Amino acid sequence: MSVPFGSVIFHQGQAGDAFYMVQSGRLRVIKHNAEGGSATVGYLYAGDHFGEGALLTGQGHRATVRAVEDSDVLQVPKDQFFKVLKKKRN
Repeated sequence: MSVPFGSVIFHQGQAGDAFYMVQSGRLRVIKHNAEGGSATVGYLYAGDHFGEGALLTGQGHRATVRAVEDSDVLQVPKDQFFKVLKKKRN
């Protein structure tokens, strides 16, 4: 999927619905606190993956991910992600 500058891939607390891998560009990982503040906790670059924590735990995402430049991201839907994991166990 193409992710234009400034676009949010998912928000902190949102349910996980896919696994992601950065193909090009740069993404910012942002943590929000209860007081309404936020802080950048890292960046994601080509080859980095994210989103699996929310899929594996069934809890919401622990951070918001936003594009800081036009980016291309591989998105693997939840059902396909688990299908691949199941094949690897067999």
